[in-house]
Amino acid sequence: MKYIFCFFMLGAGFVFYGCTTCSVKQVPCEAFDEPAFSTWFPYTDKSMLLFKNTSTADTFSYIISGVGVSDAYTASRGGYNNRTQGCTSSAYIYALSNPATNTSFSVDYDVLKIFDNGPVTKSLFISLLNSYWYAGAITETTIEPVANNWTDSITITKVQQLEFDNGHIYPAVVILSKDTLVNKNSKVHKLFIAKNSGIIGFEMYPSKERWVIQ
Repeated sequence: MKYIFCFFMLGAGFVFYGCTTCSVKQVPCEAFDEPAFSTWFPYTDKSMLLFKNTSTADTFSYIISGVGVSDAYTASRGGYNNRTQGCTSSAYIYALSNPATNTSFSVDYDVLKIFDNGPVTKSLFISLLNSYWYAGAITETTIEPVANNWTDSITITKVQQLEFDNGHIYPAVVILSKDTLVNKNSKVHKLFIAKNSGIIGFEMYPSKERWVIQ
């Protein structure tokens, strides 16, 4: 009788554990709410980005074709093979491919909040002239680097009252610089982003040519 009781309790425990593991809970996830993103990337749909070479008369432009943020939604948490570890919200900016350069322009910002008050991860991705940039959180004062970048080493420098090549003075600018020891091809290696203005210019490597927003 003792063994039968133990077997019954073991089976009941397995059923309870299995039901707990299989149960699925609906969790509300908030809409994107990061005001600092639009502070550093204040782009609107149909707006144009016109860049000019500081050494020549060459220009090229992008037309913004999409700007948006994610809405609130409900995530399914739990169950076997559960892959939902938290709530994700995001913002994006996208420009159509430029015929002159055969490249597109995009900015993506993702915020992942792990369930049960876990850590929050913020990731910024920028694509410009076939050059790709990965950074971390965007704040009111800066753009933070990302730890253990698996692509290129990026240094982020804060500058105040920067008088840029287009003659404008920008109160707050962050400069994203790539390690040229890794980037041997002719690509963008410096990206200039101004608060309340967006990308104001970039520098090529190894030519050192600069393109500035008009």
